[in-house]
Amino acid sequence: DDASLVDAPLSALGIQQATNVALNGLLTNLESVELVVVSPLTRTLQTMQHAVLPKLKKHVPILAHPQSTERVYTASDTGRPVAELLDAFEHVEMMQTVNFN
Repeated sequence: DDASLVDAPLSALGIQQATNVALNGLLTNLESVELVVVSPLTRTLQTMQHAVLPKLKKHVPILAHPQSTERVYTASDTGRPVAELLDAFEHVEMMQTVNFN
C-alpha cells in the first residue's frame, strides 16, 4: 500500500489471488495463444507467472514490453533495470524502448 515503493511486487494476497485465477479455471481458451505480451513491472510479471503461465497449453514466447505498462503516477509504476528483471523472470524476453530520434 506504500505508493513510494519502486516497482512494487505483488503482496502475498496478490500472489494467492493470481494463483486462484489459474486454479479456478477463470482463464479459458488459451490453447490458441501464440504470444504473451506483458508490462515489465514486477507485479504484472508475477501475475502472468502465477495466473497465465500455468494455463498455457504449449510453450509460447513471453514478451515484456515497456509500452504495455500503465502511465506513471507513483513510484510503484517505475520499473527496475532489465538485468534485475531477467534474473527474476528468465523465461521472459525483455524489450527495451528504442528512441529513433
